[in-house]
Formats: sequence, C-alpha cells, structure tokens
Amino acid sequence: MTPESLNIRSETYPAYQGLGIQRTAKIEDLANIMGPLFNQVNAQVQAEGLMPEAGFTLTVTYDGPTNSLTFISGMITSSLGVGAGEIVVVNEPAKQSLVADYFGGFDGLAAVYGVISQWAKNNNVVLGESAIELYLSDPGKVATPADNHTRIVWPIA
Repeated sequence: MTPESLNIRSETYPAYQGLGIQRTAKIEDLANIMGPLFNQVNAQVQAEGLMPEAGFTLTVTYDGPTNSLTFISGMITSSLGVGAGEIVVVNEPAKQSLVADYFGGFDGLAAVYGVISQWAKNNNVVLGESAIELYLSDPGKVATPADNHTRIVWPIA
C-alpha cells in the first residue's frame, strides 16, 4: 500500500450532517460493535424519513493504556435529523483535511492510517486528533472485501 494507491490529498472536506451513537470500546471489540450500532442508527434514520448517504465513524479519542477508542458511529443524511434517546445529531463543519481512498477489507485500515501518518510527516503536515472513516460501499453488497470503499478524512491541525 502506497500514498499513491490511496490517492492521499489535501482538500477542504465539506460540512456534513447525520445521526450517530457515541461509544467507548476496546479496539479488538469494534468489529462486533459497529454493525449493531449502524443498524440502530439506520432504524432512526428511517423513522425520521431521512435519506442516508454514507455510514461514518467519527473518532473522538484514543486511550493508549486501555487500547480503547471513544467514537461516534452513524450515518450521513441529506437533511438534518433530530435524533432520539442515545442517538445524537452530528453536524460537522467543513475542515481542511488529508483525504485518502482505500479499497479493501476493514482489517487493512490500521495500515492505511500508518501510510497517511507517514505521508503527513514526510510532507510537514500536522494532523488533528480525530479522523473520520466514511463507508462509501455497503459491505453486504460488494462481491469481495477488496471492493469495500472507505474514505479516510483526517483534519489538519
């Protein structure tokens, strides 16, 4: 995997809105948590009559000693929702960011972050604390995991 294969670029990523649920979980437990969270948010998106555009994970904080991540998992929607219960409205402003496109299984995402981090270091770019993963394909509808399309949007500090 190379910066060229990820098409790493700096751009102002547009503002977006959606609904999400905040959780704290150990990194190794994320695979078991993400699907049910997306299903819960999707049910609220449907109940509000919103048009889903993409799934996302917004990283809030990483705690190295416990190997835990606090994150908001949800869906970008075409109009602003209201949320309910633990489902909150996410309304992110436009941000200057490094953007990369990754095609492959979710198990390869850790390597993607390493390539982006090294590219930023080599190009004197200081990255912010939290990145956004946008899921631009439905894993249940792609032929193979290699066809999954994930866009990483990492705001610049």
